[in-house]
Order: sequence, then structure tokens, then C-alpha cells
Amino acid sequence: MGEKMSEQIQLTKFFLIDRETLFNYFVRADLLEKWAAPEGMTLRIPQFEAKIGGRYRYEHTGQDGVYICTGHFREFDPGRKLVQWDELISKPNGEPLYKSLESSIEFNSKLGGTEVKINQRGLPDEKSAKECEMGWSQSFDKLDELIRVETGLSSSKKEELRRMGDQSTLL
Repeated sequence: MGEKMSEQIQLTKFFLIDRETLFNYFVRADLLEKWAAPEGMTLRIPQFEAKIGGRYRYEHTGQDGVYICTGHFREFDPGRKLVQWDELISKPNGEPLYKSLESSIEFNSKLGGTEVKINQRGLPDEKSAKECEMGWSQSFDKLDELIRVETGLSSSKKEELRRMGDQSTLL
């Protein structure tokens, strides 16, 4: 029998914050709840053990109800890398949406900030991949704004630093 193919997404995003601080936004439930949900949804995290083998439970609430995600950390390298294994993501009616979804998140220091690389695999089809990519993008926009507010970084200073970072990659 052939192995069923699955879809994956890859995203890269630059944040104007140091790697260790940015990593905390991914491993502290109180911070995740502020940004890690697509537009129109909220996130509650009743269980979160930030360590290898640590379990988590995410509850994303939207207009149509609560989506529940349970899983554990396969890798946990502070400031550098996380690998999360979502064992089950269920729809509000309890029906499985995804099973066995892996998210690898790498944090790389770059001039003036941190580059985050996401590789998510195990999505059942292209439509699901596009929805997940949109969800990550919307969540990253929220995280970017949260960092700006919490660090006091103005939009003009942020843009100046971003341009400097872009120019330094050409050197």
C-alpha cells in the first residue's frame, strides 16, 4: 500500500525583538493567549507544560464554537527551536479536523531582530494548508503589534529598523 501524501506549509517572519524574548512569546501560555489565534477567534490554554514531552491543550473559540487542540512538545530547545505534535484538533461538534499535525518552529538571530521559520506538516489537503497559512499570518500580525506595544517601538522606528535589516542581507 502507498503512503497517503499530506500537505505542508512553510512560513518565515522577521520580528524586531531578540531571539530569547521572542521565544517566550511561544512558550508562555499567558503570552500565547494574547496573539496565537486567527482573526475572529480567541485562545484559552488550560494546560501547557513548556518542556520536552510536555502536554498542551488549546481552545480556540470562534462564532461557530470551540476548536480543541491537544498535543505535546517533541523538541524544546530554549531560544532556538520548538517542535509541537498536535495529536488531535477537533471541530466544535467533536469531529476530528486534523490528526498528527507537526509544527516545527525555528528562531534565528538576524541583524536587529529574529527570524522565525515555521514548517507545519500533516495537513490533509491544499485547502487546509491555505487556511493554516492564513491563520499563522493573522496570528503573526497580532504578535507583531503586541511586541510593538510592549516594547514601545513606534511604527516609524520599526520601519527604519526593518529597512536596515533588509539592506544588511544584501551585504
